[in-house]
Amino acid sequence: MGGLVASPERYDLYLDGSVVDIQGGVLKIAPQMVEAVIIAIHYTDASTLSQEALFATLCNDCYYYRVTLHAKDGLKVLILDDSPVAKSEEGKKIVKAIRNVIDALKPH
Repeated sequence: MGGLVASPERYDLYLDGSVVDIQGGVLKIAPQMVEAVIIAIHYTDASTLSQEALFATLCNDCYYYRVTLHAKDGLKVLILDDSPVAKSEEGKKIVKAIRNVIDALKPH
């Protein structure tokens, strides 16, 4: 989902709130958080957001996200970042939902 250069993070999210990290560890979050990511992505034009990411300013302190949603009607792939520059409302909602998941995975 995000990460620093040469330090990627990957999370597989499941509807029951299970989250599998890059090492295969399983964590749990509220299923509603996963649902928020899916809803935000489902109602988005993937090609628009991918183009948005291509034209965003290069940002050394930004996270870049590649999200693949597996659905009945096929794959939906989004590429976006958390830069505030030229971000559509759809893009902002998706990034916020993703950041909420990542924040929930951090130890408190």
